[in-house]
Amino acid sequence: MRAAALDQNAVFVAFDFETTGLSPGADHITQVGAVKLARGATKPLGRLMLLVNPGQHIPQADDPDPRHPGEKLGEHAPGFISDTSDTDVQYASSEADAVKQFKTFASPYPLVGHNIIAFDMKFLDAVDPAYARRPLVFDTLPIARAIHPGLPSYKLVDLVRVYNLQGSHLAPHQASSDTEATGQLFLALIDEAERMPAERLAALRAAHADRSDRLYAFLHQVVQGNGVEAPVAKAMVAKPVRSGGRRVAVAAKGHPIVARPVKAAPSIELAA
Repeated sequence: MRAAALDQNAVFVAFDFETTGLSPGADHITQVGAVKLARGATKPLGRLMLLVNPGQHIPQADDPDPRHPGEKLGEHAPGFISDTSDTDVQYASSEADAVKQFKTFASPYPLVGHNIIAFDMKFLDAVDPAYARRPLVFDTLPIARAIHPGLPSYKLVDLVRVYNLQGSHLAPHQASSDTEATGQLFLALIDEAERMPAERLAALRAAHADRSDRLYAFLHQVVQGNGVEAPVAKAMVAKPVRSGGRRVAVAAKGHPIVARPVKAAPSIELAA
């Protein structure tokens, strides 16, 4: 039995963290972006954007790369370099205070993000483990892989192009922009799942029927309905009509089926 579906107008909070690096605990948050949205709403229900003082240097593109002597960090890790500098966050909230503000904004709603299970949620867990393990979480990365298999890339910037959402992602690797794009991507994935053939949606739900599966809640509770049934082909039905005073069988497209007399085969007498 499927779990009860979430309300059609359920509220979700899409969010994104920018950080000083890739290691929770050793690296820290520099930006928090969050947007509160609901299906059917014409605009977001609320936004949160915070600069965060991580208590450590924020890597810059011109910094020396410790793994490549004589080369710049931006040459090898451009995707993890943001425009935020140490000066920008000098008087910003501490990481603990920023997460507290985020928790106030996001509670008690489910969280949405791109690759958040492997990244953002781990940074959240490093600061507030009790809260990080409480909310329902939807990660658009595995959802996109299941709903739209075979794409050459599942990076957020590339999925935005697939779904024609460029207007929501004007500044990649900025928390506010990534959050807006992720929220719109999540809604687009819901719409695509609900419009897919019923047979394929049923197969996806069967493949993710375990309640501990990361896609279970999305497929069984967020996605409404059972997909689109394939149109049933109309059978050719012969209908009798009158033509010149006699009944003639007519096929479904209206062409008469003319009955022609069949000549009997000549009889052959066998010699006794």
